[in-house]
Amino acid sequence: MNFQKFLHRRIAAVSAFFFFCFLALGFLSVSHPVDGVKKTLPVAQTAGSDTAKFVMCELITDADVAGYSPFKGGFTKSETWPATHIPQGCSYTFNDAEKNDPGIISILLNDDFTTNKDAMSSLKNWEKMIRDQELDFESVDSLGNMASTSGDDEVGLNVVIGNRLLTINLNGQFPDITSSQKKKAAIALARFVMNKLKLK
Repeated sequence: MNFQKFLHRRIAAVSAFFFFCFLALGFLSVSHPVDGVKKTLPVAQTAGSDTAKFVMCELITDADVAGYSPFKGGFTKSETWPATHIPQGCSYTFNDAEKNDPGIISILLNDDFTTNKDAMSSLKNWEKMIRDQELDFESVDSLGNMASTSGDDEVGLNVVIGNRLLTINLNGQFPDITSSQKKKAAIALARFVMNKLKLK
C-alpha cells in the first residue's frame, strides 16, 4: 500500500471518529497536516437537521461543482454529507485515475439558526477554535454577511448569510493542488451556490 493510499484511509478513519463526536458535542473536527505536523481543522457547527427543506445533491449538481473544481480527474460520485440523514449537505468526488488520488468538494447549508446573531456566533466560535490551535485563517471580504477560510490539505470556508451558515470544504490532492487554489475555488463556488439558491 503506498503512502498516499494509507494517508487517505487514515484521514477517512479520523474524520469518521470525529463526526460521531460532533453529533454529541455540536461540532466536527477533521485532521490535516500543517508543516509536516498533523493538526486539527475545526469546522463550524453545521450539523443541520434530519428534516431538511431541500436536498443539496439535487439542487447543486455534479456539473455545477465540476465547473469550479481545481482537482485533477473527472467526477466519480456525489453523496450526502456529513451523513446520509443530513440531506442539506453533499460531497462530490473527483478522482485522478493516474495517481488514484481523489479530491473531494463538500457543501453544507445550515438553515436551522434562529437569527443572524446565532449564525455569526457559530462562525466566531469556529474562528476562535482556529486561533486556539494556532492555525491561520483569513477573512473573506464581500461574501455574505461575514466569511472566513482556513486550511492547507483540507480547506474550509464558512459564510454567514442571514440566519444561515454555508460551509464549503475542499480536501485532497495536496500539495499538487495548493491551499491557495482550493480557497479561490471555494470562494467562487460559494458565490455560485448563493446565487443559485438565491441566498441573501
